[in-house]
Parts: sequence; structure tokens; C-alpha cells
Amino acid sequence: MLRGIGGTFVVILLLIVSACGTNNEVSQFEEPEIVLEEPKQTEQKPTEPIKQQDEENSQEQVEQPVEEQVKSYDNVQDFIIDNYEYVETINSSTNSGDISSVYRANAKSLIQVSNDIVNQFLPRDLSDIHDGKQVIIYDNPQYFVVLTEDGEGTNIELAEYGFVRDNFSPDFFDGLLLLWVLDEVLDVDDWGKKQRNRCYEGYGDCYHGYGGTGGSVRSKGSVSSKGSTSKPDFRGYSSSVRGGGPGSGK
Repeated sequence: MLRGIGGTFVVILLLIVSACGTNNEVSQFEEPEIVLEEPKQTEQKPTEPIKQQDEENSQEQVEQPVEEQVKSYDNVQDFIIDNYEYVETINSSTNSGDISSVYRANAKSLIQVSNDIVNQFLPRDLSDIHDGKQVIIYDNPQYFVVLTEDGEGTNIELAEYGFVRDNFSPDFFDGLLLLWVLDEVLDVDDWGKKQRNRCYEGYGDCYHGYGGTGGSVRSKGSVSSKGSTSKPDFRGYSSSVRGGGPGSGK
């Protein structure tokens, strides 16, 4: 009988030990779950501000090239009109359809203005700088860009081919362009000789550029053969920036 009671006691003891071991195993597995959940919540919090900052930086990079765009122009006439101050328009003494438009670049040297224009559009011909003057010739559209410098800035004269042919004195181009170049551009054989005779035969001097000497020019027998019976008057001599030119108008 004692042997039966002893066996029963052993069985009960084993059940108690087994139950305690099971509780310990459960508690060992439950405790790590609380520790693993906490870092997941703390790692997700900073992701939103970082994402927003990246989007702002990306937007700034896209907008920056738009601010650096440079305006383009179709021709030298558009560039001059848009970048320099308009002064006045001078009409030809022979054909009122031929004009020279005058613009002003205050506080800018001739070389600065010349570089700005030539860097925009390559010319057909480019003269040296001589005696505060330079001539730039374009053929599309057909313009002489005549630059004259004074102590306060630079005059920019945008003269049509016809205006130059019928009004400018050949002496103006001394030291700037060879006469055979002008013959070719203006499409007149021996233009210098013919225009010089026209300038000094009976009616005085021709046009010497805006701000240069004035005088008068004979329209009858002009180089372009578009003569008239009346004498076209130039404005008189002026040494100022607002100097002479044939037949003014705005």
C-alpha cells in the first residue's frame, strides 16, 4: 500500500513540475514580443518630413532652369530695338522710304555695344574701330549698324542700305571700310567717286553720321537715279549727341 501511495505522489510531483515549466516557457516568449514592437513605431515617425524635404529640393531644381532662360531674337533690328533707348528716325533726302533709326546706349562704351551686337548676330562685314566710330554690316535684313562714341555713351544708328547709298559721305568711311566693299554692298559701281561728286557739286556736304557735320545734299542726279528737282536739306552742323541728319522725323 505504501508503494501505491508513493507512486501516486511521484505522478503528482511530475505534473506540478511540468506545469511550472510550461508557465516559464510562456513567460519567456511573451516578454520579447513587447520589446520588438516598440522600435517599429519609433522608426516610422521621421520618414514623412524627409520625404517632404526631398520633394521641395526636387521642385527647386526643376524651377531654376526656367529663371536662367535667355531671350532670343530673330534679327539684329529686333535686338537693337529691344535693348537700347530710341532717339529718333531720320528720313532719306532722296527716298523717304529709306530711313535711319537712332538709338542710344548711355554709360556704355563703343566696344561694349559692338560686342553685345556681334555676339548676338554674326555680321557680313565688321570694320575696325577708328576715330570713335565702327560700322557693322548685315545682309538679312539689310542694315548698316553705325556706332559712334562720345564721353557719355554710344549712339547706335540702324541705317537701311538705301539710306547709306543716297546720303552718307564716302569720307565717313575713311579708316573703316574700303570703297570696293561699299561698292559691293550697295550694288553701285564706283560708289565712292559718284557719291563724292554728288555731295560736293553745288550743294555742300553729305551726311556724316548722327552727331557729325551736316550740310546739304543734292537729290537731282543721285547715285540711285531717284532724283527730284528740289534740293533736300540736311540739318546744320552740330557737335552734340543730338547732331545732324537728313530730314528728321519720329
